[in-house]
Amino acid sequence: MSITITKIVLQPDKYKPLSLEPVELEPIQFKRALFDFEATISGSKFELKGILEFRGRNFTLTDKTGANARDVALALATDYFLRNRKDGLQLVDVQDKGKICEASVPDADDFLGYIHSIKNRSRLNVTGEMLDGFALHKRKEFDLFIAKMFEQI
Repeated sequence: MSITITKIVLQPDKYKPLSLEPVELEPIQFKRALFDFEATISGSKFELKGILEFRGRNFTLTDKTGANARDVALALATDYFLRNRKDGLQLVDVQDKGKICEASVPDADDFLGYIHSIKNRSRLNVTGEMLDGFALHKRKEFDLFIAKMFEQI
């Protein structure tokens, strides 16, 4: 699978005045970031939209032409983890048979930087081996969680 970020739009929430003549404002807090994605999966190209909400630290990915939002979100979560050795995107819900995927983002500013780095690199390629390694890590986390739960009983 390859993922390309084609567009990033930031929507400010609060501004700080820099000067009055001419009026200049600097954004001091962002409300949301909007992304346009292209994903190629098994030779087929799909267009997706992403919305990163800074207040609620939510990320919503919507597939306009197919049902691949979950797969793309999983690829982003995998690559983020392999690069940073921490979770940056945690899948929460999949709706409309895979057309919409909702996730939580622990640090919206950091995740925006990650998305921007993909855009600057022109493309993200995620392999099956990468996904397998991420799945193994998540399985180990789950096993440790279960072991701690049994210790408390």
